[in-house]
Amino acid sequence: MPPDPVHALEAIATWDGPPLARTVEQAGGRGHLAEFAIHRSAYQLKEADPHTFAIPRLDGRGRSAMIEIQVDEYGGGRPGEAHAELFAAAMTDLDLDPTFGHYVDRLPGSTLATDNLVSLFALQRRLRGALIGHLALFEMCSVTPMSRYLAAATRDEADFVDVRGQAGQIRSAALLRDLLSGSEIRESHRVGDPRVQDAYALRCMPQVHGPVHDLLRFADDIIGREINAATDNPLVFEDGALLSGGNFHGQAVAMVLDMMAIAMTNLAVIAERRIDRLVHPDLNQGLPPFLTKDALHIEQLRCCAGIQFRARKRARLVSHPHRCR
Repeated sequence: MPPDPVHALEAIATWDGPPLARTVEQAGGRGHLAEFAIHRSAYQLKEADPHTFAIPRLDGRGRSAMIEIQVDEYGGGRPGEAHAELFAAAMTDLDLDPTFGHYVDRLPGSTLATDNLVSLFALQRRLRGALIGHLALFEMCSVTPMSRYLAAATRDEADFVDVRGQAGQIRSAALLRDLLSGSEIRESHRVGDPRVQDAYALRCMPQVHGPVHDLLRFADDIIGREINAATDNPLVFEDGALLSGGNFHGQAVAMVLDMMAIAMTNLAVIAERRIDRLVHPDLNQGLPPFLTKDALHIEQLRCCAGIQFRARKRARLVSHPHRCR
């Protein structure tokens, strides 16, 4: 690797060696993924931290853009969703220790050199441009390789949802796989189950839960901006300008609230159908009616089920967009 940072970045950008991401995607097994994660851990477990050093060294539009990028790197402030935390979770799934530096003794000098490079840029104010260039080259061009590593990691069970490409559905399916991991009940149904397929309420959970997740993230973005918005009329600016307009109009929030009502109704509907399958004696695969043998409890829970059914119908009625009435 050339000693000059600029030439080093050029070498990385123009390297024509074997396509690692595609190789791992097409032929990589769990062992290959674990080894890859070990080599990436020195960088990924501190991801975003060095680049954040550039924020106070910038101003104007450049600083604003850098903040926007780093907010995403840190998961938008949501615990557990920072990119470094997600990588640590992936290491745990691969039965690796996610402690930063745990595998440093196994890393070759070339790996440590590339990992230390960004730390050098961060600690030297005069290398501000190199630090931002590293972000642009190394981070913002990583979407395709990362998607290929994800495909390799989830090849066995996730191909079905991955080919659709909906982010919320993929995330929801991953959560379900995590919840069902190690389940003896799940494994017992792989062979000899008389049912050809489960009901929609069960097998379409990611396809329904996922869009709800996507919509709530979108709503969080819209409402988060609105909370911090200037909506007075007129608006008084620092230079004394007095401008009248229509920032007070609540259409953005009204529409997203309508969409949230629709999303939560769909979530409630599919949840109610799953509960019905669990407690209904004709559908629950031999379990006691309402999961109890007490006759009094059965009657009480039957009333609750009736209320739940009516609440589902009511939710469908009231979730019709108010702006369309």
